Amino acid sequence: MTMRRFFADMRRAGYDIGTSKAELVRMMVAVLSRIEDGTPDLKEAVLARLGRDGQMATVRDIQAAWQTAKRRASKEQPERFRLEGKKLRWKSGAA
Repeated sequence: MTMRRFFADMRRAGYDIGTSKAELVRMMVAVLSRIEDGTPDLKEAVLARLGRDGQMATVRDIQAAWQTAKRRASKEQPERFRLEGKKLRWKSGAA
């Protein structure tokens, strides 16, 4: 059984980690600030580094948090990121 399936079964059973969307946004922005320049798929890289909180969060919460996190990252770190429509890209154009 994969970890994703394990945590999905736990959520269906009624267990929850209690991580709010605001906490997910804060964690995603923190990961984006530490991520290496030129990483090709930013969203997948961020989700891989969220650990247990990313595994236990629902897809709806992750999607909403990602929308907010990419806007916040592009505003807080304009020297690293730019927001093109709905896509977060590197400012240097690396990926």
